[in-house]
Amino acid sequence: MRENHHGRIGRIGEHLVCADLMMQGHNASLAGEGMPFDVFAEIGGRLYRIQVKATIGTRPHTNKLCAGSLYSFSSQKVGKGGGKKYKDGTVDLFAMVALDRRIVAYIAPGAFTSTMQFRPRLPGQEFAWEEDNRLRVQMRLIKQASPTMLWKDVSARLNVPHSKVLYLNQKKRRAIVNRGKYMEDFTLERFLKESNA
Repeated sequence: MRENHHGRIGRIGEHLVCADLMMQGHNASLAGEGMPFDVFAEIGGRLYRIQVKATIGTRPHTNKLCAGSLYSFSSQKVGKGGGKKYKDGTVDLFAMVALDRRIVAYIAPGAFTSTMQFRPRLPGQEFAWEEDNRLRVQMRLIKQASPTMLWKDVSARLNVPHSKVLYLNQKKRRAIVNRGKYMEDFTLERFLKESNA
């Protein structure tokens, strides 16, 4: 029987998680068909049930606080029984896989919100949210040094469009600091440290 596209992506992700765990020195194996998780692994003498979420690449995202291309993962099941949430206690760990870059991020079930989104980290690539945060700091320093300076003068000094300065100065835009998580930051080591804390 021929596997559908989504099933194939999921299967590749499961194999990549097993390989990633084994390369880190842990025993890992695919779970059998019909199991409520995809991979089981022995990590530090404990058995973990791991649910794998895989994507082939980023997708455009247009939320003004978090614009750009993001890896996006849903906490709901796909395939048979799709659209349902995982029952508490059936999964010990989620593994998010970006197949295009062969990156695995490990997330505790309690930290996995309904949708997790990550920014790609590519060598030499500048991300809008990082640049926005840098500009916001420069704007604040200029205003501290010259409190009476108009925003149009701040934009001229920074060589940035006036509309961009006004946009960054809005309080609701400051939430951008908490956006833009990178998959590479969610290592297995970090998961283990946080789960043992």
